[in-house]
Amino acid sequence: GLAMLKSGKIDEAAYRNLENCAGPGCGSCSFLGTANTMCCLAEALGMSLPGSGTIPATKADRLRAAQDSGRQSIRSRQIINKKGIENAIRLNAAIGGSTNAILHMLAIAYEADVDLNVDTFEELSRTTPHIARMNPAAAPNVPDFHEAGGVPAVMKVILPLLHRDALTVSGKTVAENVAGAKILNSGIIRSMANPWATG
Repeated sequence: GLAMLKSGKIDEAAYRNLENCAGPGCGSCSFLGTANTMCCLAEALGMSLPGSGTIPATKADRLRAAQDSGRQSIRSRQIINKKGIENAIRLNAAIGGSTNAILHMLAIAYEADVDLNVDTFEELSRTTPHIARMNPAAAPNVPDFHEAGGVPAVMKVILPLLHRDALTVSGKTVAENVAGAKILNSGIIRSMANPWATG
């Protein structure tokens, strides 16, 4: 907006209107930046309940997911391990997540005493197809991705590449969590046979 104002493409009134109306609502930005990426990766890692990583802030489902999460009795040390971390790295590649995920996942691995380096990201990313596309890579936003099936749908598609038996906070394995997931919008989430891109 500021660049358009300075170049004369819009006037001061249009700039103020854009500034006052640009936010889509409360919660994180609606594009796949670091915050939304890490919410998706927390779900892939097994640390948040299936489908909860992308619930829009204004939906009552977010409060229900928070309450349900609080009722789980599994400890993080039971979940955060090499299998879960590798699943999260593959999910990041499949959705085209933020490059900042590398820094955060390295820190998580360090705290969990899991040996992880950048080479692992390279190896897993090159062998994982990019099957979900959203802003900034495409017009659909993260709430659109959520409505298209979200993380569970993507994980079901790439399940052959994942550690299916990894334990999650639900008390179930990754494979059990995604068994009923479906792609609800193939314009956002594609199959492995027809990805947006390959590694």
